[in-house]
Amino acid sequence: MESPRSMKTYLLWILMMMFVLHFISSVAQIWSMYNYTNQSNETFRQLLVGRDTEVQAIIQSNIIDISSIDFWYPLIGGVLLDPLISRYWWGFEDGVVIGVMSLGISAMWFLLFCAFPISRKRAKLRVVHVFRAMLIAGLLPMILIELMRFAGAGLFFVETNNFLINIDSVGDQISMWLFFLVLIWVQWFWISAVKVGWRVPSNWVSIVIVTIASLMGFVIAGLLAALIAVVQSGAEILATWFGI
Repeated sequence: MESPRSMKTYLLWILMMMFVLHFISSVAQIWSMYNYTNQSNETFRQLLVGRDTEVQAIIQSNIIDISSIDFWYPLIGGVLLDPLISRYWWGFEDGVVIGVMSLGISAMWFLLFCAFPISRKRAKLRVVHVFRAMLIAGLLPMILIELMRFAGAGLFFVETNNFLINIDSVGDQISMWLFFLVLIWVQWFWISAVKVGWRVPSNWVSIVIVTIASLMGFVIAGLLAALIAVVQSGAEILATWFGI
């Protein structure tokens, strides 16, 4: 039986990893946005040459003072609040969807084990073992949220210097492949836990049936996504109120 301390350690490890990755991806996003704004200002300054006063005034209004707090405060605040508010995702907002999907399917596996206690008894499994597996399979892919933010910042930096790259298209392609890869990984994790780790007496027919049934976890994922949407709406209101 897993001790509560080991479960707390795992949760703390996941939270620490996400905190560190959130800081790194936030720095990357801030640098990418600064680079983009700086280059945009240079482009507008070049357009000022040889223009009449009225046109210069219009162009000048598009130049952003990157040394002012009016630039840095909403930028840093908006980046740090990602993914609670969506200001700087750059085509990688599906990271939250993938994370919620993995948690929903893992929660469904957990519920299925709770619904059939005979299988647990045969393998001498306690609910805490299955719960810990749910945390591992459900929360580990959450790290992808921060990794995709970092990737989005990197591609935005590249796109700023190379207009041949379409960050939205690349982001959609990567998100699609990651969605299927994480789905396969989560299902394989549970199948391996049942057949290899816990050695639950079962045949492959029952494994396939339970695997298909676990896809009902998309319903749980949908409920979680709806809850997250409510939280994001509240965060957007608060961020706007604070001038972010």
